[in-house]
Amino acid sequence: MGEIDQRLTATLAAQQSLVTRPQVLSAGGSGSVIDRRLKSGTWEVAERGVYALAGVGWSWRRCLAVVVLSVSGAQASHRAAAVLLGTRWDDRATAPIELTVPTGRTPRRGFERTQARLPDVAVIVHECGDLWQSAPRLVDGIPTTGPLRLAVDLGSVVGFDQYRRAIATLRRSHGVDWTALDRVYRRHSIQGRNGCGALRELLERHFGAEGAPEEVVEARCADLLIAAGLPVPEHQFEVVRPDGRRARFDLAYPVLRIGIETDGRIHGEEEVRQADAVRRNQLQLLGWVVLHFTWEDVVHRPEQVVRTVRAAIERAMAAA
Repeated sequence: MGEIDQRLTATLAAQQSLVTRPQVLSAGGSGSVIDRRLKSGTWEVAERGVYALAGVGWSWRRCLAVVVLSVSGAQASHRAAAVLLGTRWDDRATAPIELTVPTGRTPRRGFERTQARLPDVAVIVHECGDLWQSAPRLVDGIPTTGPLRLAVDLGSVVGFDQYRRAIATLRRSHGVDWTALDRVYRRHSIQGRNGCGALRELLERHFGAEGAPEEVVEARCADLLIAAGLPVPEHQFEVVRPDGRRARFDLAYPVLRIGIETDGRIHGEEEVRQADAVRRNQLQLLGWVVLHFTWEDVVHRPEQVVRTVRAAIERAMAAA
């Protein structure tokens, strides 16, 4: 075994017995080194810029690795990523070889060699302008989109029942919680990414039944106001009440004395309702306009939320 082969042993072992041209060059090899191994039959061309140890069988997973490694910055994504992360949406279906590439890097040539090895499996390439924001996971040497990004992407390519099963597996196997799913939804929905509709429906079903954590409703409400062109509110603003106790608004415009409270859970107990009423009255005596919105308001009646806050701001500014 030559020195270059020894340097590449770990890479080949971790990467489905595959190696890329840049990896060969980084190990001190050259184009002539690659040519000699191809001519001797030690290696074979897997796809452009990717070489495979000869004599190793061609599985779906190895073919996926070839395609992903052949495009700089690519990640296995969508249904392929679901398989790699153990999140099957349909046990009967064979996933396509599916990947996402940075915008402008979709290969002009097809993946002829891979298609010849797996003629019944489609190769699907998605382009994305913000792929650099998602650090990939390495699964069997394959750069793969992580669970949270998969929660967005998968909704654009499978039916809702399949999507719901996949997200349940993501939550069990990868520790993805509902608050994290809401954050990733808000981040990607602003960019108009495909798949956000399925995630939105899932979040609405869950939080509609369970009650959203207050921080989730607060963040959603702030995003809604900012997207509507209203001033950026302050989060968790504290006010000292006449009785000396502190009250905290989820969102506030302190100069205008407008406080916004968001509620994802049902506060139905008599003691809680009574305390809320006392607190609200004391804040109003201090000159604060107190607005209250529920999860249902923010999600299902966003125009009403924006209209109410805008009216309060305009009234406060006119009075000032």
